[in-house]
Amino acid sequence: MKNTKKKINQIIFLLRILLVCLVLLGSTLIANHLYIVEKEKILLNEQIEQQKSEIERLKQEKEEQERLEKQEKEKKYQTCMLSPYQSESLQSEIDALEKEYEGWNLSFYVEDVVNEYTMNKTENTVYFGASVIKLVDVLYLINKAMAGEVDLSTTMTYESKHQYVYSEGMKNHKIGDEVPLKEIMEYAISVSDNTAHMMLLDYIGIENLRKFAESINVKTTISSSDKFGNLRAIDGYNILKEAYRILSLQNEYSYFLEDIMDSDYYNELNFDDVRFLHKYGYASRHYNEIGIYYQNENPYLVSIFTRYAYDDYSKIIGDLSKKIYNIYSKNYEAKKEYCLKEKENGV
Repeated sequence: MKNTKKKINQIIFLLRILLVCLVLLGSTLIANHLYIVEKEKILLNEQIEQQKSEIERLKQEKEEQERLEKQEKEKKYQTCMLSPYQSESLQSEIDALEKEYEGWNLSFYVEDVVNEYTMNKTENTVYFGASVIKLVDVLYLINKAMAGEVDLSTTMTYESKHQYVYSEGMKNHKIGDEVPLKEIMEYAISVSDNTAHMMLLDYIGIENLRKFAESINVKTTISSSDKFGNLRAIDGYNILKEAYRILSLQNEYSYFLEDIMDSDYYNELNFDDVRFLHKYGYASRHYNEIGIYYQNENPYLVSIFTRYAYDDYSKIIGDLSKKIYNIYSKNYEAKKEYCLKEKENGV
């Protein structure tokens, strides 16, 4: 009986040990399983993060590629817009305009700077240039200032010999005043001040001005007896060409020139919201207007000389300016459409 009880106790002890071992083994297995699960979870998270990172990288690469493609397309568009273009209807439009003004006592010369086409009528006919020459005064002095040979802050003494009729700017000064060259230049262009012109001529010297005019292909008859002289529409264009060259430099002198030419004073080229940097000339039967359309990347230069000052010169110049602009605008819009197609096609 004792032996039986002892055997039972041993069996129970062994069972307890076995149970403990099973518990320990189970715990170990569970722990291992949990470890494996956790490790797999970590690996899975790492894979997910790697996938996210890869997706983000691919997204950024795609965005960068799209940005570069967009940039390249925009570059192609801008290059196209800065390259010469002529629509199929352009020449017929120009021919019609030139024919319309046959027999009129006016001349004009127009050039689209970028698109390299011209419109012209009797551009070599000689007219009295009147105040158009004042822009040559200013261009001469700006060139000298850029070369370091003239300081535009230098003053001139306003003398009685300089006085001349139609002086909207200099009327604010009295004889004996010291007036800076820059201010005199502004008066000469913005309000076409005749006294200012006489002062500038005195400072520059008529012969020096003539030589400068020749250097920019301008034929003028200005002299000591005629301080305004004759010009042609082609001369007005060449004056504008030099003005445009200076404007394109985008320096302090460019901004000054743009500011004084951006005037509504007798500006018959302007209409609606279309504006021109300009200079006019008005004397006796002569009314002349030269200007630069400068509102986008495709500027054009227009020079109009007439003998209609006693007639409705304002309407005549205004109508011609609109017709020139309409031809230009049709070509410009056709060009934008063409360049947009090039941009989208990746040509």
